[in-house]
Amino acid sequence: MNSTAVSQLFWTGLLSILFSASPLAAETGASADEIHLESAGTEVDAATKEIRMPKIRIWQAGYEVQAELGQAKGLNFDSSEWVFTGTVKITAPQGSSTADRAIVRFVQNKITELHISGHPATFEQHATNQQTLAQGHAESIDYYLKNNSVRLQNSAWIKYGQNEFTGRTLVYDIAHQRIIASPNEQQGERVRIVITPDNTNKAEPSTNSGVQQP
Repeated sequence: MNSTAVSQLFWTGLLSILFSASPLAAETGASADEIHLESAGTEVDAATKEIRMPKIRIWQAGYEVQAELGQAKGLNFDSSEWVFTGTVKITAPQGSSTADRAIVRFVQNKITELHISGHPATFEQHATNQQTLAQGHAESIDYYLKNNSVRLQNSAWIKYGQNEFTGRTLVYDIAHQRIIASPNEQQGERVRIVITPDNTNKAEPSTNSGVQQP
């Protein structure tokens, strides 16, 4: 057997191992829960099963992540964590983010959390009425899909419509369009709000001094 044939057998066997535990290999047909991946190439460590995908794009059910590099252990999305680095761009239903680094967690083949960081990391989210834009930045931003919330930490800033909020930690409740600044999370820093009068009398989000964790 020549070296080319040996190489082909090696990669075929290795990829079959990686995919054997993955629901992607067993599913056929289109589905809203399908996980799609594209990249400029693939590098696999046979010993650790770590997979590296440069110029990666991964998407599922309205969420998409693009980055210079994506890394994970195998392609089993039942319980896994992907790390994306280098010009990370995230799109979500009615929103988007940019970051230097992102960690995306999958549980039972679904994206459950996105944790991004940067100098700064940014996000934008349109309200359900599509007329009000929430945007913000911080050193780290956490998306919790189950609670439909965004948590900004360290030099957090959120602008909702014409009003601005700054603090060490801010939480944006997407479903209820509320901005929460818990005093227990400010570590002595003051929360500042700049309110610009709105002559159209549109409803603005309420502030809540109670503790509400995403």
